[in-house]
Amino acid sequence: MSLCAAFITFLCLIGNLSWPLPALASTPAHGESIYAFGYHLLELGDHYRAITELKRFSLLFPDHIKQPAAQILLGLAYEASADYDTATNYFRRLQQTEHDSDMHRLALYKLGEIRLHQRQYQQATQIFQRFLAQFPDGSLVDRTTYL
Repeated sequence: MSLCAAFITFLCLIGNLSWPLPALASTPAHGESIYAFGYHLLELGDHYRAITELKRFSLLFPDHIKQPAAQILLGLAYEASADYDTATNYFRRLQQTEHDSDMHRLALYKLGEIRLHQRQYQQATQIFQRFLAQFPDGSLVDRTTYL
């Protein structure tokens, strides 16, 4: 029997066997570890791998409590890798879904900051003015006023 025929026979046998496949990362503890690993990679400056892990977390655990934080981290990772358009999409989506929360506040601030990086000063000024109108108090106010 040739190697090709043996391989085809093997595939046929495997196809006829039935056994339960393990669930893909279904436990919340596994979700926490994926999130933590993505965060750790971002801290190390490994943006590409951080994006991969955080996207995996987002796909496998769409209803996890840390989902908004993962979206912020994805935006930060894309911003750090100078992919400003993708970062803007993440921050804009968060700003639209996370009303009156810290995530909304940070997303709006980062949108203004990205506009500064892109040298779109008029848009950055408008975003920062909207930020100050919505959030007159807080940790980012002094920095926003300075910018």
